Amino acid sequence: MTTIPVLPPFRQSPRPTRMPLDTIVFHATAGASLESDIRALHAEGYGYHYLIDRDGKVYKGAPTKMAVAHAGVSVGPQGVGCNRYSIGISFCNRNDHIEKITDDQLASAVELVKELGAALPIKWITTHRLITMDPIHKGRSRKVDPRDFDLKAMSDETGIPYWEPWRGAIDLPY
Repeated sequence: MTTIPVLPPFRQSPRPTRMPLDTIVFHATAGASLESDIRALHAEGYGYHYLIDRDGKVYKGAPTKMAVAHAGVSVGPQGVGCNRYSIGISFCNRNDHIEKITDDQLASAVELVKELGAALPIKWITTHRLITMDPIHKGRSRKVDPRDFDLKAMSDETGIPYWEPWRGAIDLPY
């Protein structure tokens, strides 16, 4: 897959060597355009390893061997701090229930996940919403992205299981 570098790359830091890189976390930027998304991410010090624009073009924001600030306060398959052991992939999308993730974006995501799964020990795919769910307050989540994304279908298409914090969490309403 051809990727286009984000210049300058997003802020990054070394990953802990004791934690395998085994999770992909899907996001949505919630912005109006790739350019405005990148500007906002740089300004806030956040980033993703990959951005998938509306036309399906894939942009690489940081090497997967490095950690970027995409997950925030989070709990995933290896416990707290998903940035330490995950790859962040974000759809450029307003995340508003109106703008849908495009077929081109989904096709590129499938291809990217398959490539990452072949090159790295990826065991799980999940979403920003699922890694920020609160088990005490009936699954309310600090984040809701990516909205209208069928994680189960992505799992079926890529052959990589999806992770949820407890059985049925994926099906809870937003």
